[in-house]
Amino acid sequence: MSDVGGAENITNGSHEFRIALPDLSSGECNELLADLESECALVGITTRRNRDDASTMDFGTSLVLVLGAPAVVVAARALLAWAKRNNVASVELHDSKGSFVARGLESQHVASVVKALSDRIGMK
Repeated sequence: MSDVGGAENITNGSHEFRIALPDLSSGECNELLADLESECALVGITTRRNRDDASTMDFGTSLVLVLGAPAVVVAARALLAWAKRNNVASVELHDSKGSFVARGLESQHVASVVKALSDRIGMK
């Protein structure tokens, strides 16, 4: 894994990561991100859909995760479980500091994803 990108919300101590699926069509993105949005809701992670192209009628081809420090491990596990279940080969995460791309995600990558997310929000 390398790279990273999104926006930080200082007022409530949360950090936002925008998830994009670069290798898929907008229709596939919509379907898979709706599933990820549901998965996140089940474990208490706040999300919102992001429409990257205002001229389209879709719900948005990216999903924003709003994470506080305690949610990082839960988010990493949910993201990896979702990617594996849906056979998603590549996930881009963007925040205010840049972006990172996760490819070929498997359960053994939980620690790497947790570290990458933790580093982005300033957890040690």
